[in-house]
Amino acid sequence: MTMRSGAKVLGLIGGIIGLIVGIFLLVSGLVGGTLLVGFLGEEGVGVGLAVIMWGVSIFVFAILGLVGGAITSGKPLPAGALMLVGGIGGFLAGTLWIVPGLLLIIGGILSLASLKKAG
Repeated sequence: MTMRSGAKVLGLIGGIIGLIVGIFLLVSGLVGGTLLVGFLGEEGVGVGLAVIMWGVSIFVFAILGLVGGAITSGKPLPAGALMLVGGIGGFLAGTLWIVPGLLLIIGGILSLASLKKAG
């Protein structure tokens, strides 16, 4: 397995796991916000909305990583940059990002390292 194919696999797996985390947060925000309205009143809506926005940001970073993983074979420089931005940005968004973030960061580093090996 070459560095680029390893980067591709890590990017795709990290992006897919990130999408699952994003969907989990979106559903949690919808359900949790609905349930919290009964306990907290209007504040429950705010909490639910915050979790939904958290899920949307995780979703965006996961898509960046997935796109980076998909284009690794042909364009390793932008692919590595996308995976690194997605991996690091997801860490800034929340702690549920540990597994996908590590996979995307390692995939991005491998993608960028493949440039040095090929060049």
